[in-house]
Amino acid sequence: MRIERETILIVVLIGLVLAPMWYFALASGEPTAGVQLQSDDDNEIVPSETFLPTPNEVNTNVSGVVTWLALFVLVAMIVYTRRFTERVGRATDVLRLDDAVMPSWLTSEDRSVLSYWPARTPSVGLATLGLLTWAVVVFAALLAWEGLNYARTQFIGIYMGMMLLTMGVWVAVYTTWFMPSITVAERREH
Repeated sequence: MRIERETILIVVLIGLVLAPMWYFALASGEPTAGVQLQSDDDNEIVPSETFLPTPNEVNTNVSGVVTWLALFVLVAMIVYTRRFTERVGRATDVLRLDDAVMPSWLTSEDRSVLSYWPARTPSVGLATLGLLTWAVVVFAALLAWEGLNYARTQFIGIYMGMMLLTMGVWVAVYTTWFMPSITVAERREH
């Protein structure tokens, strides 16, 4: 994937502005205790102790920095998904529109179709959709099993997050390979 120079410049500028702010937010602050996440060390419900070490308490400054980082990761995922759908979904040649008959609702005197990429159904897309559908069903079953279990707070967030992330990837794959793409020009002053 090719990254433009402007994107790198924007990321560097944001990093130069936010890194000192985050450093002072993490280094300063009152020496008060943070929010207690686990009441004691003998607690059997520790959802992520097997694959992710977690602290026992969180300071408000640390939680703010983590929230900002999570938001930046989310925006980066959205931008990457958009670029993926444009690159893969428009990999074929554009359909010639010289003699093509378009539906009446698509064209008008103020709107014209510039380019059109028809939908395709490759076997890679079908296999990916099948795999993602299986993953969504598995995460939904794990979520239901955890919700009906006695320890209702252990892995619910992890299963829900993975299920929603898998559903988002499913929609991106479906949009990329199984929906047509169209570019339309429209006059704004009508």
